Amino acid sequence: MPPTQPNPGQYALTNGDPLNGHCYLSGYISLLLRAEPYPTSRYGSQCMQPNNIMGIENICELAARLLFSAVEWARNIPFFPDLQITDQVSLLRLTWSELFVLNAAQCSMPLHVAPLLAAAGLHASPMSADRVVAFMDHIRIFQEQVEKLKALHVDSAEYSCLKAIVLFTSDACGLSDAAHIESLQEKSQCALEEYVRSQYPNQPSRFGKLLLRLPSLRTVSSSVIEQLFFVRLVGKTPIETLIRDMLLSGSSFNWPYMSIQCSYTLGVSHPILLPDSLETKRTLPDQGLKSLWGCWYDGPGRPGRREEGWEQEQPTLQECNLSCKPGEKETHLGSDL
Repeated sequence: MPPTQPNPGQYALTNGDPLNGHCYLSGYISLLLRAEPYPTSRYGSQCMQPNNIMGIENICELAARLLFSAVEWARNIPFFPDLQITDQVSLLRLTWSELFVLNAAQCSMPLHVAPLLAAAGLHASPMSADRVVAFMDHIRIFQEQVEKLKALHVDSAEYSCLKAIVLFTSDACGLSDAAHIESLQEKSQCALEEYVRSQYPNQPSRFGKLLLRLPSLRTVSSSVIEQLFFVRLVGKTPIETLIRDMLLSGSSFNWPYMSIQCSYTLGVSHPILLPDSLETKRTLPDQGLKSLWGCWYDGPGRPGRREEGWEQEQPTLQECNLSCKPGEKETHLGSDL
């Protein structure tokens, strides 16, 4: 059940200071925590074992959960649902990759290079040596950001505050009220500062160290995250498009994922794990369905390549509620490196 949203004016400020001081801040943090749709303990025991090498399917499933968790969390935190839908879309489209990195660090997501490259399809993609080196460098940056956060032993309340600080950024384009968004970021920052001061009194530099981690999150390329974790699942559909569709769906997701059997595919009975409100649809370019969220295929051509004419020749998986709309931007491995 989504957390109860604050009443208008419940968190009003007087002369720049929150009403009821510490009570306001602790209440705000509690609502941020309650908005988490998929607690860390339920991401699965695999992601909590740093030395465990996850299979490709498990990596893609976990990545999908981290992404949907970030979006659903944002939908249920204080103040965000009250923003104009265009502002909500702008904020999440800009910050989804930073939220993803924070969620990956929070659940101690294993980041072994070999399965990541396999998940991205790099092993089957003809890429020049310099592009491979560049791609590996982006993976290293991603790993470094996750490891630096893990080294700080950030707790759940701190992660929630950091995500709120990241989300409420006035840097997003086309905001209807950038000053209001900035004030929400300040509220989140004040909440984190008060929490760290009260919970970690013997670590006076902890608050500063946490804040200093945030700017470097943007060094992780969102296009590389898409290629590493999502190209097998959504092909050419941009993550920004999925985020927009999720926000426009107007209903909460069903957590944990809804399992759908697409038994009419080529004898494959792997469950499709989806939020049940995603209102878009996708046509499969091949019958070899294997999916943990979305649809990827084993047939001719690698994921992310559109076969000419397949839109008319293949069946539509309306049950899967996933889209790959004609005309969306193409996604090719290494194209943004």
